[in-house]
Amino acid sequence: MKAIDICQRHCGEAHPDTFSAMGHIIWVYIKQGRYRDMEQQCDRIFHIKQRAHGPEHAKRGHGHAVAYFHLGKYEEAEELCHEILERARREYGIEEPRLLPHTGICLANVYAGQGRYKEAESLFLETQEK
Repeated sequence: MKAIDICQRHCGEAHPDTFSAMGHIIWVYIKQGRYRDMEQQCDRIFHIKQRAHGPEHAKRGHGHAVAYFHLGKYEEAEELCHEILERARREYGIEEPRLLPHTGICLANVYAGQGRYKEAESLFLETQEK
């Protein structure tokens, strides 16, 4: 957390370097299985982006979806994965989940967690193609 404090002090709370440092701690939390801490860090980033750039630019992302999945919040994770994929289609013309592999795999895991194994298998395979 010291790196984040240094970035915030020298660059500002909403600077890309600060967001990068904040994002790195999310992956540490994943590796440690600290999903509640991960969710809180994702929320913190989201609210800073919302204050700095407005609600239309502050988007919940993959980190939130992974946290929700690991916390057993399957409906929230599924909804967010679909939002991310739809945003990618709309904003960047990305039509295939395999081009957003982290989100596609997260959604496939959500389906598996919900017992939707055929959908999970199909999406795992689609995400891994080519």
